[in-house]
Amino acid sequence: MEKYLTDMRLLFWILPLILTASCRQTPGWQDDLDPMEYVNWVEDMNNGLKVSKQIGNIRFTLQFKPLEYIILKENGNPDAGKEEIIKEMEQMKDMQYYTFTISADDHLSDILKYNLNDPADYYFRLNYFASEMQDDLALVEGTDTLRCLLFHYERNYGLAPYTNFLLAFEKKENGEEIPDRTLIFDDGALNSGIVKITINGAALNRMPKLFVTTMVRK
Repeated sequence: MEKYLTDMRLLFWILPLILTASCRQTPGWQDDLDPMEYVNWVEDMNNGLKVSKQIGNIRFTLQFKPLEYIILKENGNPDAGKEEIIKEMEQMKDMQYYTFTISADDHLSDILKYNLNDPADYYFRLNYFASEMQDDLALVEGTDTLRCLLFHYERNYGLAPYTNFLLAFEKKENGEEIPDRTLIFDDGALNSGIVKITINGAALNRMPKLFVTTMVRK
C-alpha cells in the first residue's frame, strides 16, 4: 500500500511536466523561436502558412511571409540583430507579402513550355507573367477585396521546374483575431480557370514570435 501511494505521488508530480512538454511540441504552442527555427516553421506546410492546390496538371502554392521571415531570408543572415530587423520591419509594415508559385505536376517541366499547343503560346505566357498577370490577382480578407499593389515575376530561364511571383497587398487593421486570407487568381495563361487558395486565420493567429524581436513586438 505504501509503495502504491509513493507511485501515485510521483505520478502526481510528473504528469503535469509530461503534459507541458507535449503541449510545447504542438504547433501553435512554441516558445519564441530563434531565426533558423522561425524560418523553418514558416515554410513548413504543416503549420498552414504555406498552402498548395492542384488544378489539372498544374500546382499552385501560396506562401505567406511575415516581415521577420522576409528580412531573415533576404539578408541571408540567420543571426541578424534585433535593431536591424526592427528597422526594416518599420519600413515594410504597411503591406502584407506572399510568394505565389506555379509548377507543372511532373515537377520537371518549365511552366512556360508546359503543354504548348502553339510555339507562339510561349511568348504569350511570358508576356502575361511579366506584365499582365498582376491585374488578375486579388486577396480577399474578411469583407475586403484587395488588389495586388506590388508584383514581381521571378523569371528563372528554365533553370527550375517552377515559377515564383512575389506579391504584396495592403495590410488591413484587424482586431484580435486575424481572418482567413484567400488569394484569387483568374488564370489568363494556363487554362486553369479561377484559382482560389486560402490561408486560414487560425494559422495566422498562432504564429510564433521571433526570439530577437520578443522584447519589442506587441
